[in-house]
Amino acid sequence: MRSFSEKVMADARKNPCIRCGATEGVYGRHYNGLRQHRFGKGRGIKCHGVCIADFCAECDKAFHEGSTCKDDLTARTNYSEEFMFWCLMSQIRRVDNGVIV
Repeated sequence: MRSFSEKVMADARKNPCIRCGATEGVYGRHYNGLRQHRFGKGRGIKCHGVCIADFCAECDKAFHEGSTCKDDLTARTNYSEEFMFWCLMSQIRRVDNGVIV
């Protein structure tokens, strides 16, 4: 049986980008914001599979770990909040499509 994360990642490749609507090269991207460790992130371990957003390569660049907002707490908080929003919107789509019950 596939794990939850594997199921979510496979579904991500079937959907358009949750942020811009692009249909090419979409994949699941694990949340890497301020609260990633509260969601299971550890050394060599990604956070929980619920914390995955369906991004194309261009949108992934906007949420690449180590972005330019490292030293600005307000920018980091906004980055984290937006990434978490897209993770949630991706999961809502999965629920609506019956992938997650």
